[in-house]
Amino acid sequence: MSSFLLGADEDSGRDMILCLQGNRLQAAKWRQWKVHLFQQDDFYSTWAPTNVPILYNLEWDPREEHQVDFPHAWVLHPVAAGAGAFLKSLAVEPPIRPGTPDPYVPPEPGELQPQTHLQIGPIMQYITTLVRSHDEPPDPGHGIEHQSG
Repeated sequence: MSSFLLGADEDSGRDMILCLQGNRLQAAKWRQWKVHLFQQDDFYSTWAPTNVPILYNLEWDPREEHQVDFPHAWVLHPVAAGAGAFLKSLAVEPPIRPGTPDPYVPPEPGELQPQTHLQIGPIMQYITTLVRSHDEPPDPGHGIEHQSG
């Protein structure tokens, strides 16, 4: 990405953007497609999970005024794969939590293992938890937690 960010390349080389609210996957954009997993009725209302993911084709509908339906549901598969790959990458490069004291000591390679959970029901949500590979209980200071609503 550095060559793109420094202006040497025209294209970023990425076709997926994940929109996270805290630790919750709120929406994802893949190529010209955007998938919303939560919605907000107006500025003052809270975010609520959708019954089914809301899908838009930004090439046809850049203002996201007309959601597309079943014939384009195949888009959810590459979006889920991209989201899962990102969440698994957190096992290799775990985020440093705010308030972590200095000096930061990263976990040893292979010390944290991803456990991915897929919840299908009223909402499709991808949750990856990082757990220590040895027998001691996982440290709650590492990993991704699911936040509802």
